[in-house]
Amino acid sequence: MLIIPHVLTGAVIARKINKPLIALPLAVASHFLLDTFPHLDSHGMFGIDGAGQMPMEKVSAVVDTALSVAIILWAVWRLPNRWYLVLGGFCGALPDLIYHVSPWGPWFHELPVFKQIGEFHAWVNYGVGWDQWVIGFGTQLIVIILMLWILRRKQKPEKVREVG
Repeated sequence: MLIIPHVLTGAVIARKINKPLIALPLAVASHFLLDTFPHLDSHGMFGIDGAGQMPMEKVSAVVDTALSVAIILWAVWRLPNRWYLVLGGFCGALPDLIYHVSPWGPWFHELPVFKQIGEFHAWVNYGVGWDQWVIGFGTQLIVIILMLWILRRKQKPEKVREVG
């Protein structure tokens, strides 16, 4: 999946759960959940299985990451706790940042526990190719629109319960 849906979902989790010890691990976990949906990512667009990262995969990943940073900053800039929401977004993207970014990505694949998490990440990943681009981009577009709507809408103030 592209980075943008992961970042926005992590930020939404942080916005809805204002308890970092709960929200940030949930943001990381959301990454694996989102990857179970059919999606088209840099590898599906430009990669060749078994050939390592192709140049256009790298370019696509850089553009995706830059857009993610710009979109998350735009979406949360006027919100309270904006840096906490950005941290939630970072946590949502963390598995891809750990496993797919050189030079540390291959190193993490060999560490105990991280190796098993990486294998789980690969197992749940439902990436599709160009031949299924409608569903591959469609699922991500739905997530992006929904998460932006949740982030940008005004929250209702919490009701105070009267005791007595």
